[in-house]
Amino acid sequence: MKYIFCFIALFVVSCVYSQSLIESENYDLFLNKRNYNLTTYINKSIQSNDFVKRNNDTSYIQSLLDKQKIVVLPNDSIFIDDRGLYVRDEQILIFREKTVLKKIATDKGSYGILNISNVKNVKIFNANIVGDRELHLNNIGQWGMGILIKDSSEIEIISPFIKDTWGDGIYIGGKRSSNENIKINNAFIFNARRNGISIISGENVFVTNSFIGNVNGHSPQSGIDIEPNTDKDKLSNILLENIITYNNLYGGILVVLDKLYSNSSNNNLDVTITISNHTDIGSKYGFVLSGDRTINKNLKLDGTINLKDVDYLLSKNKSSIHLSNFNGLKLETKDENINNLFKTKSK
Repeated sequence: MKYIFCFIALFVVSCVYSQSLIESENYDLFLNKRNYNLTTYINKSIQSNDFVKRNNDTSYIQSLLDKQKIVVLPNDSIFIDDRGLYVRDEQILIFREKTVLKKIATDKGSYGILNISNVKNVKIFNANIVGDRELHLNNIGQWGMGILIKDSSEIEIISPFIKDTWGDGIYIGGKRSSNENIKINNAFIFNARRNGISIISGENVFVTNSFIGNVNGHSPQSGIDIEPNTDKDKLSNILLENIITYNNLYGGILVVLDKLYSNSSNNNLDVTITISNHTDIGSKYGFVLSGDRTINKNLKLDGTINLKDVDYLLSKNKSSIHLSNFNGLKLETKDENINNLFKTKSK
């Protein structure tokens, strides 16, 4: 994996000054070739050998997911409408070499193409998802997600390839409870309109060995955005490791904490985030941190954000830390420029 990431970095550096987009024919240069032995799963699976191409495949594919817990999808393009697909507890979903979930054009501003909602123990291998960004029927909304994870636990997303989403490539959030033990490995996310990955609430969320590039179109427009919606959300043991972000309109990695405020003087909100071996190339900022930008809220934070072995030399700007009330939150980094900026901006 180390050598794959070195290759990616060299290739992107060679492209960054010559073009603003990576052409689709070069996508494969960024991908680990997914050398997973899935034989055991496949032997126990339901396989869709009777697949007939339709204009809308949503009901048929959902029926497969409802029948058996291990499903190998058809080796073809699969067209999904606004209902999306829903996995269930203990599900294992395998995409074949030519399997692609393609979102049918819509005027809806909010949907999930592949939904992981209020379930546990799910594994998804080699997801290939194309959103309707280029086909969307209006300019409304920002929440058309490639993979939508809500209120779930023990989830593994292995080698997803996601592009052209109306909102985020992957969204991790929810309303009932925090997500727990979410693992995303070897992701390639490109040309998302809002964020590559949004982490709203989670405990033990690990995003590793992944590339996120060319996010643009609707703010925040960042590779990975860690941004809770309320003080009920949790950000506990979030690990971003071996990440390359490229040419995102705003941040490579963005952390926004201004919704973590409380009127209770006894309610300290613990935040633990580790960003290790992150390289950004060409984004406006490699790393952005924002707390209470108004300096008026009762923002009560504990915990640590740890930046280890980060490289923002090829970002348009290394970092941005907004004038903020971080209270007890600590930032640990060997980068003196970022460390001094945090001390200067913290109030």
